[in-house]
Amino acid sequence: MKKLRNIVYLVAILFFLGIALPLVDARVEAGNLTSEADQLIREAPSISNYGDTGAVVLLKEGRMTAGKNAVHRTTIHVVGKILDEKAASDYGEISRYFNSYYDDATLDFARTLKKDGKVIEVSKDATQVKTPPGVRTYTDLRLLTFSLPALEVESVFEYQVTIKNRLPRIENRWYQGFRFNHLLFGISRIDPVYKSRFILKVPERKKFAYRVNNTEASPTIKKEGGFVTYTWEVENLPAIPIEGNMPPVAEMHPIVWVSSLKGWKEVDEWATGLFSPKIAVTREVKAKAKHITREAKTEKEKIQDIFYYIQSTIEYVAADLLRGGQRPHPANEILKNQYGDCKDQVVLFLSMLKAIGIRGYPAFINPYPIAEVNREVPLPNFSHVIVYIPRKGRDDLWLDTTSGVTEFPYLHWTDQDRWAFVINGKGGNFLKTPSSKLGDNQGIIRIHSKFKDETLNCKMTVEGKGAMSDHMKSIMKSLPAFQQEQIISGLVKTIDPNAQVRAIDFSDLDNPRLPFNATAHFELEFIGMEPMTSFSYSSNALPMLSFFTELNNLPSPENRKNDYVVSPFKFKLVQEWFCSPPTKDFGVSIMPREELLDTDLVLFRTKYPEEGKSLRARSEFVSKQNRIRKEKYRAFCQSIQETLKKSQWQLVFKRSMIDRKGEELEAKVGKRPQDAIALLNLAKHHLTRGKYKEAKELLEKAVIIAPENGEIHYFLGLALGYLDQYDEGKKKFEKAKELGYEP
Repeated sequence: MKKLRNIVYLVAILFFLGIALPLVDARVEAGNLTSEADQLIREAPSISNYGDTGAVVLLKEGRMTAGKNAVHRTTIHVVGKILDEKAASDYGEISRYFNSYYDDATLDFARTLKKDGKVIEVSKDATQVKTPPGVRTYTDLRLLTFSLPALEVESVFEYQVTIKNRLPRIENRWYQGFRFNHLLFGISRIDPVYKSRFILKVPERKKFAYRVNNTEASPTIKKEGGFVTYTWEVENLPAIPIEGNMPPVAEMHPIVWVSSLKGWKEVDEWATGLFSPKIAVTREVKAKAKHITREAKTEKEKIQDIFYYIQSTIEYVAADLLRGGQRPHPANEILKNQYGDCKDQVVLFLSMLKAIGIRGYPAFINPYPIAEVNREVPLPNFSHVIVYIPRKGRDDLWLDTTSGVTEFPYLHWTDQDRWAFVINGKGGNFLKTPSSKLGDNQGIIRIHSKFKDETLNCKMTVEGKGAMSDHMKSIMKSLPAFQQEQIISGLVKTIDPNAQVRAIDFSDLDNPRLPFNATAHFELEFIGMEPMTSFSYSSNALPMLSFFTELNNLPSPENRKNDYVVSPFKFKLVQEWFCSPPTKDFGVSIMPREELLDTDLVLFRTKYPEEGKSLRARSEFVSKQNRIRKEKYRAFCQSIQETLKKSQWQLVFKRSMIDRKGEELEAKVGKRPQDAIALLNLAKHHLTRGKYKEAKELLEKAVIIAPENGEIHYFLGLALGYLDQYDEGKKKFEKAKELGYEP
């Protein structure tokens, strides 16, 4: 398996983001709560103001002092109150990430004030530095973990960590981000905050840039003793409720970014210094590149061959011990070891391209769902690196070999439509990565059916295209084989609960060149139904909605707090059932009605084209908006219910006497095309078979030939009504009555 992207991003964020916490020296101080904590307990609003949140953070404070040589010191001070049993459990253990290569830290204190007034200090043996859980990850990233003692309802907790940076990530520069919310590691809760502040102390005349997101907080400024102190403070931050399919939480945090970097040119210079020495054409790299591309005829084919070589051969392993996680390994070393993380794979890719005369560049990026970089503040808070290849007169290429499911020359959907910082040694450049179009990403279910004796034999094919293929392959690859088959069997049961699954096959999920494909063979038996005079098919949109999305099981719109993310990428769903008659002497008796639902939120349509003696029942669904605003969520739920309602169809085949009658009527029209009665009789026949459009066309011709025939007007009104043209149909009924026709 190439990699677990969430672990990669987590590791990379902390490496590139200057908010990492450092190594812990578990030192505690006995005593009471700090004076500010005591004051906050007295002045904070009544607990009833916080509803059923479970806990409230009374204070979150970060204090950062930047020295003249860019080494800085930060303290994080947190005070909170527990309001229910679940919060007591959730806050019982506090964990924070840090990078031990750059930072040292001290746990200054951690304590609990019980409701009886007793203060319990954290035990020395209840603090630990842990290696984060991961797969084939060897890094300087660590978890500082400690247990808050004796937490109970109505108790108050307080802790403080002092962070001392001993090695700047970029020489003579510092940068930092402070989130005003309080996050619990591994716990899905973001509780309200009464007061939150970030205090930055810098030498006087030291310039820096800052920006805030999701808050309008402005700093107060105070000069004293050769330093200038900036304080950003926010109050009464509401809880961020955690809900299914909500937008990335990273987009919602109020945050302040600060950086002493003079501009993005310095970021480019720093990154160029990291990558350029490692991108080298050694004898081994050149030989391998020449061998890989030996059969390629075009430049694009050469790039493709190198892409697939790295994607399939270089295992994702984050080996960064004693390196800080920012410096890639040399290309020759990566080639020899046959493993490397995103930085390493980019270095090897670019070295091989250079060996065959093709220029490319590293590009920093934050894949979805990580928040986009704030381009107004120069700081390298990126989590991932990909390859950018400019091509004059042709589409540029953006490539990410760490995705084990994505086909060349596409980007994994998490990398699409994101801002990327291209490292070119000339100041760098921000470019937007390409995004896929609606038609590129499809989920398709096709069912072909054929009768044999008393059994309906069906072959179901499930296909993914583009991002939908990547998405489905990622899900399936994470599951054992028996669960993969259970999912496909479950899909068959949504089509017919009585179906007997005989065989299930999958495309090679480990081959990125192949789109996702699963095939199921199943049977439906109809013993004792002879002699069969009719047979019906029926279905709805549930199979495609439940397999490719979660739209069949939407959370209730009652009290929805956040927007609803349908999908991070645009997609189209298609479901087709090729319905065959039991025998050749069966013909369509009842045709399903074509449906259309077209709103500002969804597009759904059904069509039933005849193909010889068979009929194809086709449904298409598109969510017009990837992200549904919470104000529109109720209407979206109603649109999905309406989709399911309109998607229900039934097709009836009967023995061929009806078909022969139709053939006779069509023959009469063919001989006498100006005979209004012949046109009327054929139109009536079409109406019984659900061919409303064809009936309407015949009746429109007939009404021109015989405008005084009330029966023609009446049946034209029926056809118009079936086609949802109610106003026009009503007029035809009135005309029929005026002409004396009574059905």
